[in-house]
Amino acid sequence: MNRSIALAVSKAIRQGSWLAVDYHNKKSEDTHFLFAVKDVDIKNKQLKGDCFNPNLQNIAYPLQKDSILDFNRFFSAAAIHDISYSVPNELIKKLEMCSDNEDFLHFNEMNNNIFLFLEQCIQFDTDLTISNFKMLEGIDADSFKKCNKITITKAQSLFLARELCNWKKQEAKKQQIFRLALNVLSIRRNERNVPIVYKAVLLNLADSSLELGTSFQFAKSYLLDRGENAPQFLNDMMPEAFIQDFAANTDFYIDEIRKNLLYGETINTNPEFMKLASDYNVHFQRIRNSVSDMIKNRTMTLPIKAFLGMNNKMQGGRKRNVAVEIRFFKYRKIMVLD
Repeated sequence: MNRSIALAVSKAIRQGSWLAVDYHNKKSEDTHFLFAVKDVDIKNKQLKGDCFNPNLQNIAYPLQKDSILDFNRFFSAAAIHDISYSVPNELIKKLEMCSDNEDFLHFNEMNNNIFLFLEQCIQFDTDLTISNFKMLEGIDADSFKKCNKITITKAQSLFLARELCNWKKQEAKKQQIFRLALNVLSIRRNERNVPIVYKAVLLNLADSSLELGTSFQFAKSYLLDRGENAPQFLNDMMPEAFIQDFAANTDFYIDEIRKNLLYGETINTNPEFMKLASDYNVHFQRIRNSVSDMIKNRTMTLPIKAFLGMNNKMQGGRKRNVAVEIRFFKYRKIMVLD
């Protein structure tokens, strides 16, 4: 259990996300709250940072800074992707410099680009859908799109924090992944909105603000579909080129798609808030935990080592690169593991 929690904490630190924590406090009470890790006491196995308890009823804004938590009192932890914070660079450097004996968070154990690639495959293997969600009133989405960041009230921050925590609880039950996003490009079809391009929306609890992701995100499963459900509006355009070049040629691609729409379809470029949902059939965290256990118990097989780029050997004074062809879901990619 501690290893699973450690990996969740490390993931949250690496991606700058708050943790949803179940914690057994010194009063022998089981509590649930959000936590942003700002520092780690490696010797005493303690985490230092900010706490936020959206369930407290009698506090206007339940943000408590400079809290200290004992790692061994955690009994569950999960990163909430949509609630972000600025991770101190010094913390990353400290954890990366840890020896194996000191690294109780297993911070350096799973820093593997192939795992990140596989996680994306799992998350985006199914088409995205827009789930019902009523966004906060009084937020000007058009201004948000232009400014990339807007300040909201503390009451609005508290409401969104509660909502995002509920989404996290629903994910395991429904085997879905939920994300808060702002529409960039979608297709309206049969009274249904099909998301194509969007940007992530991140809640910052420290200053009660919403921040817009810097890069465009794509409904890759839908765009890369070569079957009977392949998107017709791309016509002769290559999906890979669309994904790669959209940021530099946004107006061009929107005009091209508008020309290729089918009867009954309309293009939607309004900056609307969306709750995106994607199904998943593979429990990625269990895969990571299994590999983590194999590393710990030294039971890693040679094929898995080759796949993860962990068996580089020297041949004739030179490091041998291991080429791995990944055929996973709808993606196909050749990787050379240095």
